[in-house]
Amino acid sequence: KAIDDLSEDDVECVTLMVSELASNSIRHAGSPFELAVTRDDAAVRVEITDDGAGRPEVRHAAPSATSGRGLHIVDLLADDWGVDDLDEDGKTVWFTYTATGT
Repeated sequence: KAIDDLSEDDVECVTLMVSELASNSIRHAGSPFELAVTRDDAAVRVEITDDGAGRPEVRHAAPSATSGRGLHIVDLLADDWGVDDLDEDGKTVWFTYTATGT
């Protein structure tokens, strides 16, 4: 519902970034994750929370590498993104995205 009225291009950008964060959580955290999507006027905020250790960071994958570009994609498309450590084990990786058209 939070992205239903966005343009097709905006929905594709948000969907791609959600896919990248969810894939990272599945691949690296080894725990279930929770997805939260909220929106104010035009900005969408997505949060993926998991119980995994470690802190995600942008990697610079070789052209022949088959992985390692997820956070680079988020870094390029999102207005802002970050990682919030939880008091207990785990973290929340989030991004904000301002729609370019409706």
